Amino acid sequence: MIMLKDSTFHEMLSFFDACDQHGKEITTKLGDGQGGGPLDEAADDGADRTVSWEARLMKKMYLKLRD
Repeated sequence: MIMLKDSTFHEMLSFFDACDQHGKEITTKLGDGQGGGPLDEAADDGADRTVSWEARLMKKMYLKLRD
C-alpha cells in the first residue's frame, strides 16, 4: 500500500493535464512489442497514440485508484 499526500496527488493530476495540453503532436509507441499487457492490447488496434492520449489514460487510472 502506498499513501500519497493530497498535494502530491494534485501535482500528478496537474502534470497529466499539462501533458495532455502539450502532447497532442508527439506520437508514442506503447509496449515492447512482446505483447501481453493491457496497454499492448490497446495499441494493437493500429491507431497512433500520442502523449496526450497516454496522459488522459494515466489520469483516468489514478482517479480510479483514488476512489
